[in-house]
Amino acid sequence: MSKANEKRQKSLVEQLANHLSLNEHLLIASLIRIALVFYGLLHDKIFEVKYTDVDYIVFTDGARYLSERRSPFLRHGYRYTPLLAYFLLPNIYCFYSFGKFLFAAFDVLTAVLIFKILSSDRIDVSRSVAKMCACLWLYNPLSLVISTRGSSESIITFLVLAVIYLLITKRYSFAGLLFGLVIHFKFYTVIYSLSLYFFLNCSKVRSRVALSFWLPLKIRKLQFVLATIASFVLFTYCSHLKFGKLYINEAWLYHFTRKDIQHNFSPYFYIYHIVKDAKKQQLISYLAFLPQAFSIIYYSLRYSLNALFCETFLFVTLNKVCTSQYFLWYLCLLPLIVPFIEIGQRSALKLMFIWLAAQLFWLLSAYFYQFRRIDSFLHVVWFFSIIFLFVNLTLLLKISANFKMKISKKEK
Repeated sequence: MSKANEKRQKSLVEQLANHLSLNEHLLIASLIRIALVFYGLLHDKIFEVKYTDVDYIVFTDGARYLSERRSPFLRHGYRYTPLLAYFLLPNIYCFYSFGKFLFAAFDVLTAVLIFKILSSDRIDVSRSVAKMCACLWLYNPLSLVISTRGSSESIITFLVLAVIYLLITKRYSFAGLLFGLVIHFKFYTVIYSLSLYFFLNCSKVRSRVALSFWLPLKIRKLQFVLATIASFVLFTYCSHLKFGKLYINEAWLYHFTRKDIQHNFSPYFYIYHIVKDAKKQQLISYLAFLPQAFSIIYYSLRYSLNALFCETFLFVTLNKVCTSQYFLWYLCLLPLIVPFIEIGQRSALKLMFIWLAAQLFWLLSAYFYQFRRIDSFLHVVWFFSIIFLFVNLTLLLKISANFKMKISKKEK
């Protein structure tokens, strides 16, 4: 395919996004999400496989416990920040679907931040391309469905992007305060610490290599680091003060010792399924963390702020537990690098098709195993978990090889 045709196709994609204003896209995307919330109510009454996420029931029960002046951690399976239960108190006092609308709102606001980040004067991207990238999130079927099913991941995607926006607009103290809240909310986000710190080392979006860890000791480093620590300690200490040791056990310690033998996208589930010895399982957990740690350190040192997508992608892909909700952790960062991936549209569509096909085959095998109770399909599920892992790693190599960062004149 000629370069002229590639450019023409790319311009057509932009035209589809720029046919309407950003506000019009936000309105349409909001209406779609509202419709999906109401559809979910009908779906749950008709079909065996429910539309509403199981976690949403847990969140709501946690809020109900709070309304009864009890700890949300008394509800089996509630292993989240207590702030989430407080946010969903309107589920109890107003109407059950309040949380779904809240999560859908954060989902839409995530797209607003994508646009603001890419259209900032520190990144060499036109407003039309920035709008196109925002639309990639607004009309992403995965984020559409997951947020309206009642998953809280949209809060995390919004907060993570808000931290990035505050950093590139040089509001370091506010960024630190928000980052502390993000880590308190979802501890996996601590993996961004090195990348964000090295970004502050030179404070350039295009930074590839951080040359110094301690020096020079810049005020922006102190602002960000101290604000992060203060915020994280404050939220975590107050939660511990209010809910005691049960909060520490359920919201923190559980995640460090978690071993999931239930089928999920991670191939590790089958290993835990066949290895019964607790000590061996613990050893597997430690060994599983090593490639994650190595990849985080490598990408942080090499790419600084540009590493966030790759870090998150590898963290999720190599994690001991991997579910569809986790995909949003890196998909919210993908629009930020799309303008800098030099790959043809046909190739991009082919890669997306392969990624979706790998998921589809896994989901079909999981359906026959879980809902049709065909036990032999457990091996098939594991096989497609391995295939999905291979596909993900191949995609990441392709993206990394074709990533070319452009910067604004102000960054030079």
